[in-house]
Amino acid sequence: MSNNKSQNGTSRSDEIFADFQEWKKHVSDDEIREIINDDDCLNRTEISKALDCSRSAVYSNRMQNAITEFEDEKRKEGILPKKSEQDVSKDSNKKSSNSNKGEALAEFNGSNNELLYLRKRNSDLEEENMILKAELKRFGELGALISDELD
Repeated sequence: MSNNKSQNGTSRSDEIFADFQEWKKHVSDDEIREIINDDDCLNRTEISKALDCSRSAVYSNRMQNAITEFEDEKRKEGILPKKSEQDVSKDSNKKSSNSNKGEALAEFNGSNNELLYLRKRNSDLEEENMILKAELKRFGELGALISDELD
């Protein structure tokens, strides 16, 4: 798992995703059982440690989807416990309460093209956000360096 800090957010994101795909192939069932959290899901912090990346990288939509698919596979294999009806209900309540933010969402009446556009736009914004976070971190490090030089 490489950790080249000079890469931009997109290529690092691709690298982390590839690392996850590789990790899935080599992680043992016992290792998976060791990183199950209280919600009977894989602990994202432990996954980020295994991939040598930040927690926020593991929480990107792309990674979340990949991890959820992996969890579903492992549930079918009996490695992870099956989700109960209560857990499924709790998950759907979380999603709806997080996405609405107190406002009703407009009903989606658009075509498949509109959906594709929105997905692409969302992906572009996530990518931009990741790049900006990396730049912000770099500026913070530079600020600390300058502060140390002034002292």
